[in-house]
Amino acid sequence: MSELIACRAALRVWPLVFGAKLTDRFDGRARRTLSFLTARCILTSGVAAMLPTPEVRAAAAAPAAAAAPAADAARAVAFRAVAARAASDAANSAQARAARVAADAADFAAADAARAAAAARAAVLADTKLSEADLWSSRLWHDKAPPDWAELDALDGPDAVLADPAFDVWRRWYLAALQGTPLPIALQEKVALIPNNVWGAGPEVVAERINEIEEDLREDTPRDWPDHVPKLETRKLVQHIHTLLDNRFLSEGVALSAAHGLENAIAQFCRNAPANELPEEMLPLRRVPDILIRLASQIQIAAQRSEALQSKDQRLRDKDIEIAKLSATIVELNSTIATLEGNLANAQAEGLDRNFRKGFAESLGKLGHPATLGGLALSVAYFFGVPASDVTFQNLRDYLRGVEEAEPLPDLPGTFDV
Repeated sequence: MSELIACRAALRVWPLVFGAKLTDRFDGRARRTLSFLTARCILTSGVAAMLPTPEVRAAAAAPAAAAAPAADAARAVAFRAVAARAASDAANSAQARAARVAADAADFAAADAARAAAAARAAVLADTKLSEADLWSSRLWHDKAPPDWAELDALDGPDAVLADPAFDVWRRWYLAALQGTPLPIALQEKVALIPNNVWGAGPEVVAERINEIEEDLREDTPRDWPDHVPKLETRKLVQHIHTLLDNRFLSEGVALSAAHGLENAIAQFCRNAPANELPEEMLPLRRVPDILIRLASQIQIAAQRSEALQSKDQRLRDKDIEIAKLSATIVELNSTIATLEGNLANAQAEGLDRNFRKGFAESLGKLGHPATLGGLALSVAYFFGVPASDVTFQNLRDYLRGVEEAEPLPDLPGTFDV
C-alpha cells in the first residue's frame, strides 16, 4: 500500500519536472532526461505495487540507480518540495526504492515548494483512506481539481517535454492517472519489464518498443470487444481473487471440472469430425482448458504457501505475488473468450453455408451440448466474478446452431482404381 501511495505522490509532482522553468544549469536537454528517468521510476514502482512478481520487483529497483545522478543535478538548481519528501517517507519497503528516487527527483525540480506541498499533502492523506485496489483506479487528486501547475494545458507549448513524439506514451500515462483511468496493467507491466539496455538507449528507442508492445496487445485482443463478454476491471478483479482464495477447494474444483469437461468434448469432436480438428474460428476454445488447469494449480500453490511456516510479512508478500499471477491468468481467460466470441461473430457474418462437410454438425456431440456450454459459462463467470447471466457465450451458441442449419459442402467424388 505504501509503495502505491508513494508512486501517486511522485506522479502528482512529476509536472514540476517536465514543466520546470529553465535556468542556465537546467536546460531543455536536462529537463527531458530527468522527465524520462523519473517517469520510468514511477511507472515501474506502480506496477510493482500491483503485480509484485520477482521480475517486476527487480525491474522496479533497476531505474533507481539511473535516476539518482539526474536528481543530484537537478538539486543544484531547484527547491525541495515537502510533498514529495512526505510521499517518499511513506514508502518504507525495498520495492519502493525507485518510487523514493522518483519522488526526490520531482521534489528537486519543484519551482514553488510551499504551494506544491499544501495541495499534495491533502491528496496523500486522501490516499491513505482507500484500499489498494480502489487507489489504483482513483483520480490522482481525488475530488479536487488538479493545481494549475499539474494541468497539461498550462504546460503545453512547442518546447514542452510532453509535446515531443517520443513522450506521447508518457503524456497518455499521466493523463490516464490524472483521470483515474490508468493505462491497462498488462501494458504497464510489459513497459516495466523492458530491458535496461533499451531504456539506456533513450526516449525514442523506448517509445518504439512501447509501440510494438501496444501493437502486440492489440493483436491479442479483439478490436471490437464482443457485447456478450464482460470486460474485467483490475480493482474489482483483485478484490474477487481474495474470495477465490478464501474458497480454495471450490475454486479448484470449478476450474478442473470445467477444464476436463471441455477437454473431453473437444477430443470427442476431433475424433469424429471430418478434418479431425476444430475449425479455425474455434481454435481459441482449445486454450481454455489449459488456462483453467493453470488457475487450479495457481490456487493450490497459493494455499500451500499461505500455510507454510514463515513470517507474516513473507506470507503477505507471497500472497501478493500469487494474486498477481492469478489476475494475469484470469485476464488471459477473459481475452481468450473475447477472441473466440469475436471470431465466431465474424464467421457468421461471412456466412456458414457450404463451409462444412456433411458430417461436421453430427460430430459436435458433447461440444454443443447444453451441459458442456452451461458448465463452461458458469465456471468462467465464477472466475470473472460476475453474475452467470453475464457470460452467455451467445456467439458460440448461435454459431453451433448455424452450423447445424447450414448447407453443407457437396460430397467429394469417389475414387476409382485405374
